[in-house]
Amino acid sequence: GTANITTAMINNGSSDNCSIQAITISKSSFNCTNLGANNVILTVTDVSGNISTCNSVVTVVDNQAPVFTSCPTTPGSLCADNLTTYTKVGTSWNVLATDNCSVSSLTYTLSGSTTGTGTSLNGVAFNVGTTTVTWKATDVAGNTSNCVFTVTINGLPVITTQPIAQLDCEGASVNFTVVATGVGLTYAWQYKKPSDLSYISILSNSTNVDNFNENKITVRNVGSAQFPSGTL
Repeated sequence: GTANITTAMINNGSSDNCSIQAITISKSSFNCTNLGANNVILTVTDVSGNISTCNSVVTVVDNQAPVFTSCPTTPGSLCADNLTTYTKVGTSWNVLATDNCSVSSLTYTLSGSTTGTGTSLNGVAFNVGTTTVTWKATDVAGNTSNCVFTVTINGLPVITTQPIAQLDCEGASVNFTVVATGVGLTYAWQYKKPSDLSYISILSNSTNVDNFNENKITVRNVGSAQFPSGTL
């Protein structure tokens, strides 16, 4: 940024018994390198060539805060990559800022489920829960701006009760139940016959099945070709 002054801003009623020929100042243009107090000399010359000078102090102030040119929006909820944390990989949650002079620092502060400070979120582990990320841009004059967003991490589901193996008569219906902890859980059931090499997903249009996408599943007509003895 720049600022300019004129002689009229410095001159405070200079006069002469004859007449003044010229009034000049030693410096009229200022930039960010001139922040603070600057000595400016006012020189007054009359028609006879007589000269008088006066020293003035011009104080240059930067009151414009930095502007974020890249401030991430709040991402959708993310799943932890282990039981308790999610580690951010990459710089997409970092910020960019500009200033009329220059940005001296870009730092973040984490509050909520995760706490900490730093200059890059690449490699930072976020705890399960909601963390508020506050980025602060500071310029050389101490002006600041903030960029704020939140990161919500859902913990991995944990199965606390496994389905119980059952033995029943051919043609009967059996129920299997699983109990798990977590947020926004969905369920998918699979089965494997003794002759199968891998598990097969139970789909919504599977016959002899109820509640295929809940924590409880009902299998009818056990012992049939579809559901002989096997593993669910």
